[in-house]
Amino acid sequence: MTRWNSTVIASAFLVSVLCLPGTEAGGETWDPLLPDVRIWRGEVRISRTGSAHEKWDKSHRGKTNTYFMNRTVTDTLVIKACGQSGALYVLEAKRSLSDITESENYWQNTRELCDVPGSRRPKRISPGDSRRISIRTAVTPYTGEGTGAERDRSWVALEILPLKNYALSAGNNGVAGRDEDNIESYRRVCADKTTRMEAHIRTGAPGEPPRVESSGSEEGEGTVVQWLTAPPTDIPLATNSRGSVQGNTILEIDHLVGEIKSGRDGGYEEVTKASWEFTARNPCPEVFNEFLLLVAIGEAYADRPLREFAEDLEDYERKVNWKVYENRYGTPPPKDFGKDGEGNVGFSMWVHDNCQLGGRVRYEKEQLEECSVLVIAKAAVRHEMEHVSQCKGNLKKFRSRTIEARGQSEVSAYSLESGILLNWLTDYCKDVGLDLAGARGRLQRLKAKKAGWK
Repeated sequence: MTRWNSTVIASAFLVSVLCLPGTEAGGETWDPLLPDVRIWRGEVRISRTGSAHEKWDKSHRGKTNTYFMNRTVTDTLVIKACGQSGALYVLEAKRSLSDITESENYWQNTRELCDVPGSRRPKRISPGDSRRISIRTAVTPYTGEGTGAERDRSWVALEILPLKNYALSAGNNGVAGRDEDNIESYRRVCADKTTRMEAHIRTGAPGEPPRVESSGSEEGEGTVVQWLTAPPTDIPLATNSRGSVQGNTILEIDHLVGEIKSGRDGGYEEVTKASWEFTARNPCPEVFNEFLLLVAIGEAYADRPLREFAEDLEDYERKVNWKVYENRYGTPPPKDFGKDGEGNVGFSMWVHDNCQLGGRVRYEKEQLEECSVLVIAKAAVRHEMEHVSQCKGNLKKFRSRTIEARGQSEVSAYSLESGILLNWLTDYCKDVGLDLAGARGRLQRLKAKKAGWK
C-alpha cells in the first residue's frame, strides 16, 4: 500500500515542537539514568604526521661516501556519521595519505690502477670507480579493483555511558599502494663502462600474484630493468577514547592517539592526533509529531461517511487526504492544498502481487542517510508487513481495490504503526511535556471503531 508524505505537512507543526520543554539547543535534554536515544551527528578527524631527515658524510682520504634520506608523511581521515548510541551510520569518509621517502648513497674511490695492454706498469686513473644508489618510495591510497568505497572501510561507534560519559571508537581500514623506484649506477673506469640497474615496484590488484619482468643484460655496459608487482597493504588509522558528555555536545580537540620517537638525530618521528565533535537532538518531539500524523491518517481511513460518499477509490483517497489535514490541525486545509504535493502519497515501500514486500532495503538505507529516528523506520516497516499479512490472508480482498477494503487495510496498518511509536514514547519520553495520556486515548478511540481489516 501507499504511505503519506509526512515530511511536507509536518512543517506546520515546527513551532509547537520547538516550544516543547527540554529541547533547547545546548540545554540538558536527557535523563542520564535512562537509555540514551538521542540522535547524534558529527565528525571525527584523525591526522598522522611524520618526518625523517638523515644525512652523513663519511668521506676519508679522498674517498667519497655520502648519504641522505628524507621522509615526509601526511595521513588524514575525516568521517561524518550519525545515529543513536552505538554503531553510528557513516555518511561520508575521506582518507588522504602521502608517505614519500627519498634517499641516495654515493660512493667513489680515489683512484684505480688499470692494466694497460703491452705494458707491465698499470695506469693510474683518478677519480676511481663509483656507485650511486637512488631510491624513491611513495605510499598512497590504493583505489584499484576490489577495495570498495572508503565509507565502507570506515566506522564510528559512539556509546553513551551512565553518569554522562561516553566511549568513542572511530577509524578506517585503509588500503595503500606502494610504488618504489630503485636505481643503481656503477661506473668502472678501467673498462670505461657504466652499468645501470633499475628495479621498479608497482601495486597490483588484491590477490594478484607477484610478477617479475626483466630486460637488458647484467654483463658489460648497458641497463638492466626489472618490473615487479606487489599486492596492496592495509594501513589502519583509528582512535579510541572516553570522555564526558556536556549537555547535547561531545567535543575533543587534538587528542593524542600515539607517537613515535627516534633515538637518533634526524630519525623518523611521528605523532597521531584526533579531534571530534558531535551534537545531539532529542527525538521525542519528532516521534510524537509522527504519531499524531499517523493517528490522523488512521482516523481519516476509519471515517464511515468518507467511505459511503466517495465516488470511487481515487475520490476516496482525495477525501482522506483532506480529512487527514483536518484531523491533524483542527481546521480544513487551504484551497490550494494538494497542488504542490502536500498530502500526496509516497511509494517508498510496496507489496508485490506475490505478497512480498518491496523497497524495504532502499527505504531503510534512506532513513539512515537522513539520520532519522530508527523507531519511525521500524514502525513504517511493520506497517507494510501488516499489508503483507493481509495480502497472504485474503489476496482477493486485498487486490480488490474497493473503498471498503482500502479503508480497512489502512486503519489496521496505521493503528499498528502508531501503537509502536506510542509504546516508544511511553518508554523514553515521559518528562518532556508531551501529552501522552491524550495520545493514548486517541489511539484507543481509533481502535474502538473496529474499522480495520476483517
